[in-house]
Amino acid sequence: MLKTLTKLFPLVLFGAFASVLPIEAQDPTGGTAPWPPELVATLEKLRDAALTSDCAWRQVAHLTENIGPRLSGSRQAQAAVDYVAEELRRLGLDVKLEQIRVPHWVRGEERAQLTVYPGQAAGITQKIVLTALGNSAATPAEGLAAHREPVLPPAATAASFAGKAASSPARP
Repeated sequence: MLKTLTKLFPLVLFGAFASVLPIEAQDPTGGTAPWPPELVATLEKLRDAALTSDCAWRQVAHLTENIGPRLSGSRQAQAAVDYVAEELRRLGLDVKLEQIRVPHWVRGEERAQLTVYPGQAAGITQKIVLTALGNSAATPAEGLAAHREPVLPPAATAASFAGKAASSPARP
């Protein structure tokens, strides 16, 4: 499977790129002008090289496996920028990085628990597994308290559930 993906990735990546070759560019005068022959020849060489090389696959693999998720403003985002810039320089390109400002969010400690609930055993709380969304506001230091309403099907009532719970077979 990995071998198939390795072969398909450059094809997919550059398939979209190569598919624009027959499209004509717009001319500022309102007509259309074909792509310059030199550009078409260069693009065809790039396409052919991409179809026979695993270079693009290796670059994506490095970014995902060695650098990982790149949340805006994170160390991983900067590492990805530095890596790509160095790879382009290694290929002989002149690379200039520009300073930009992006919001940066640091994930804090995530924890939640039910402290009061029906049927609660004395001194017991229930842990809730959760994940905070990026740029979400912090919970106040004193925590939050909320009333919980059960979500029931429209025809269901508390009485109909009471009988089912009492007649449920015991779990092993």
